[in-house]
Amino acid sequence: VGLKAGEEKVIDKQYAADFEHKELAGRSVRLKVKVGAVKEKQIPPLNDELAQDISDKYQTLDDLKKDIRERLEGYAKNRIREHSISQVLDKVAETAKITLPRSMVEHELEDQWQSFLARVLPRGRGDEGELDETPVLRQLEKDGRSKQDVLNEWRAAAEKKIRLQLVVSEMVKKEGITLEDKELDSRVQQAAEAQNVSFEQAKEAMTRNRYLEFLQYDL
Repeated sequence: VGLKAGEEKVIDKQYAADFEHKELAGRSVRLKVKVGAVKEKQIPPLNDELAQDISDKYQTLDDLKKDIRERLEGYAKNRIREHSISQVLDKVAETAKITLPRSMVEHELEDQWQSFLARVLPRGRGDEGELDETPVLRQLEKDGRSKQDVLNEWRAAAEKKIRLQLVVSEMVKKEGITLEDKELDSRVQQAAEAQNVSFEQAKEAMTRNRYLEFLQYDL
């Protein structure tokens, strides 16, 4: 602000009429400020000592620069690889003729709905601990919409997600790669927590609609 330590300045501040603090809204306030001290952040020199302070594995500044460069290059290569794989899989999923089980789509949509409720209603629980969707349904009704309208909006994305998962699952299935029981139970537990049901209830529902069979090959 162009002031030195010890200098003072008077500033006139005009607050907007809709300012969040009502006691200041629409008011003009005169402020008198005094600079107590002016400090400058000291940046350590880029040398071997700095590199050694960061980690014992660096002996010189060149070691640090080399490691940073390799990390950035590795990150960039991974992002490019992931993007390329994603594009290929999306293309395969779009062209693949897959009949999606209705139960699988409905399960995915309900899972997304429950996850949505958990985000917007972190404390919105019913008498038995289940997520209470009533406030959300009321708000949707005010907007002239319904839960089904929302699910219909999500349906295309949900179907694409499942179709992609099925393509990947088929690929890893042919390679003989499956999730271990411990990993499978972990996925079931995540679904149970998202829907606020017991592990057994989630596993029973996922077995009934063959979603559990699908998860065995889902990486």
